[in-house]
Amino acid sequence: MGYRIDSGQTRYIQVTVDGVLDRETALAELNDVLTRPDYPDRHTLWDFTGANMGLNIQDIEEITGVLRLYRPAGPGFANRVALVVSGRMELAMANIFIAAAKLLPFKYKAFLDLNAARTFASSSSTTR
Repeated sequence: MGYRIDSGQTRYIQVTVDGVLDRETALAELNDVLTRPDYPDRHTLWDFTGANMGLNIQDIEEITGVLRLYRPAGPGFANRVALVVSGRMELAMANIFIAAAKLLPFKYKAFLDLNAARTFASSSSTTR
């Protein structure tokens, strides 16, 4: 399992995930992203197209629990999060996560197309 963080875009951070995505790895990746000094000012694009989902419902609930602890610095917080997946089963899991995270201060959206996700993450809007 590996991941790369690319902060070369001006409006978003891209995280590309490869291999099996399990709970421990997802939480470590999430910590790395949430603690970046530029995170509050940039949206996030998670590219899971090279990953095999090894998460279950309990893992998703734990991840959303960790996200509940995150407190954005201010009202201008860049809250858009694009989740790019490779198939219908992965899309269903992403949508389960989005439903579980509905009350969080993020605007999540799942995509099968990387370019559509980039457009979403490039938006300057921070509205829900």
